[in-house]
Amino acid sequence: MLNINFRKNNTKMIPEFLKNRIELKYGKPIRYPKDCEELSISIKRKCNANVSATTLKRLFGIIIGQHKPRLYTLDILAVYAGFECFKSAINKENIESNSYLENTQQIIIKNLQERQVVKIKYNPDKVLLLQYCNNFEFLVLEAVNSKLSKNDLLTILRLEHSFPLVCENVHRNGSNLGKYVTEKNNEIIHLSVES
Repeated sequence: MLNINFRKNNTKMIPEFLKNRIELKYGKPIRYPKDCEELSISIKRKCNANVSATTLKRLFGIIIGQHKPRLYTLDILAVYAGFECFKSAINKENIESNSYLENTQQIIIKNLQERQVVKIKYNPDKVLLLQYCNNFEFLVLEAVNSKLSKNDLLTILRLEHSFPLVCENVHRNGSNLGKYVTEKNNEIIHLSVES
């Protein structure tokens, strides 16, 4: 029997790794009721299964919920996130959490120190060197074969191997250029924190 801790009341009721994967697949954080409504539609389109916006609001801690999610719902969310089912997602998480490679597979941005440098490769020939400022903002120190440029200021919520690079905002020369997402099939192939 799997023993998973779920947070109750006004916090998230699904494991953090699954929440992260769902948000990466969806392309943005789930913070507002409207996000849950849009995510419900996205899940219906991609999985041909229904998870109501109200259920998603409860699971993501937007509204207070007292009940643990049903396994059926967790299975749908796991499939949406790219796993075979919830049980396989848990098994994969257990393997990765004990793996030496975990630190190179995902960079936890909130744990970065100001001025730390992150190296990202996507597509075989695209490389970014980013310096962490704070509050999920990065300064581009170097950009090779990328639409991003040196001195761009990026807002990045997650950095994870095998997922697209998603910049919520790109600021260049005082102008907000909007959101940047790597092209399809251009997922991150290398992540490292430089010393």
